[in-house]
Amino acid sequence: MDFPKLREVAAIPTEHQGRKMLLLQDPEQISEAVVMIPLELLPLIRFFDGQHSFRDIQAEIMRSTGELIDSELISKVAEELDQHLLLDSELFQQHLREIYERWNASPVRPAFHAGTAYPADPEELRRILDGYYTHPDGPGPIDPARAGSGLKGILAPHIDVKSNGPCYAHAYKALAEGTDADLFLIFGTGHAVAQSPLVLTEKDYETPLGIAKTDRDLVQQVWRSVRNRSLGDDLPHRKEHSIEFQVIFLQHALAGHRDFRIVPILTGSFSLFAQTNESPADDPGFRDWIEALRSALAGRKAAFIVGGDLAHLGPRYGDQEQYTQIREPEIRQDDEEMLQPLQSGDGESFFQKIALIQDRRRICGLPAIYAALALFQPQQGELLKWSCCYDPSTGSAVSFAAMAFR
Repeated sequence: MDFPKLREVAAIPTEHQGRKMLLLQDPEQISEAVVMIPLELLPLIRFFDGQHSFRDIQAEIMRSTGELIDSELISKVAEELDQHLLLDSELFQQHLREIYERWNASPVRPAFHAGTAYPADPEELRRILDGYYTHPDGPGPIDPARAGSGLKGILAPHIDVKSNGPCYAHAYKALAEGTDADLFLIFGTGHAVAQSPLVLTEKDYETPLGIAKTDRDLVQQVWRSVRNRSLGDDLPHRKEHSIEFQVIFLQHALAGHRDFRIVPILTGSFSLFAQTNESPADDPGFRDWIEALRSALAGRKAAFIVGGDLAHLGPRYGDQEQYTQIREPEIRQDDEEMLQPLQSGDGESFFQKIALIQDRRRICGLPAIYAALALFQPQQGELLKWSCCYDPSTGSAVSFAAMAFR
């Protein structure tokens, strides 16, 4: 604490009671806290780098602003950040060790978001999921008699389920009626995955609707085949919602109709690829994972599920301009143009469209969509539903869609 070191956190500008503030969050989701600090403290915490003592920070602030900051204020800010596990300190390291111990001891990935993002009560959850299909924006109930075999996979959102469930329902109706697969590879956006192209886990996924069994033999076969999986472990699965939300919809859609297993896969960031316009297909590490998965899937009746949203626009995500509902036609047009290559299953052209503008619209589903298409190589895609939600408090928007691939 004499040399405070701020962990890599997400800083979101906001306003509270007319005062400009910063929301600090942990992108690795080790800490659940959302800490709000006045914007004027930003110059102070910039020196929380593990190299500056409290006295050094005082001197740096004095040098740059001519203002003497009370050391007690610096200490108080550091203590608050540490209590919320946002500093790389002994408190944080001990907390992290305990998390790893509990995670590694459990064969099951618990339903982390049950009771908050969706109901923990099974009957209430089933009732709500049923309602998404019969909602005016929904696709209508699933007809189990229509189970076909031509569908290779779907794109579904991973945005808030409570407000946007009908869009999920469009994707899962297509899945339940379009494939007889008994193995589903679920590609989720890994919001806390830093390095590895893909992160698999062999843990079963528990939800209020039961336990979705993971095909552990297949996961272990992939791990044995991959040349280098030393860049990460499976802890990012612990809190990640992008797969958990897909599992509850999958369990609900196929309940009573067939047994199935899953392979949960989180995808890492494509930010560097998009910034340099270098295709992920040219990256040896990415190709290694795809080839290992393709080999393990030989002879299996499998389909894919992608949990990925589309554009993230507005001040909350780093834009200067605001995106309110009046701009929806513009947002939709940009999305439909971007999604056009997916109608012919062309993941590479989809990537190139995004890389051409260096992912300026922040398409968080890009890595998961690209990986799924690289593995399953569908010939066509169909846009089933497009939607967008808005945050009036920040003038920001997130778009998402349901698609079916054959």
